[in-house]
Amino acid sequence: MTFPYLKFLCLLSSGKGNKIISRGRTLVLSLFSYVTYFPKVIFSSKQEEKEILAFIKITIL
Repeated sequence: MTFPYLKFLCLLSSGKGNKIISRGRTLVLSLFSYVTYFPKVIFSSKQEEKEILAFIKITIL
């Protein structure tokens, strides 16, 4: 379950995420829904969840 999400973070970190985001908002929306509905599966703690969400928001916006 975590693999697509982690792969996405790696792409963002390497700078290739801009190409993905520029393709459309669909991936971003699906990512946010993924994070919203499955936080307990992805994250080991609430603090980690907040940090990664903040990272995503700053990177996208």
